[in-house]
Amino acid sequence: MPYLPLELFGIVFGFLHAADWERSWHEPLHGKEALHCCSLVSRGWNALSKPHLFRDVLYSFRSLPTANI
Repeated sequence: MPYLPLELFGIVFGFLHAADWERSWHEPLHGKEALHCCSLVSRGWNALSKPHLFRDVLYSFRSLPTANI
């Protein structure tokens, strides 16, 4: 099997992350799911995919329903 440098995989992972920008916040994020799967392949791929997985953090400030006491 030919060897590919990890830098090439980093470029591919960047394209997977960019696919998420084209979607709305309520649609499934296939790029993030693919990056998560890539992070499980090997230690090298894990190190390359983590910056893309945790680049964007979404905070939600929805109020929780209160219990009637």
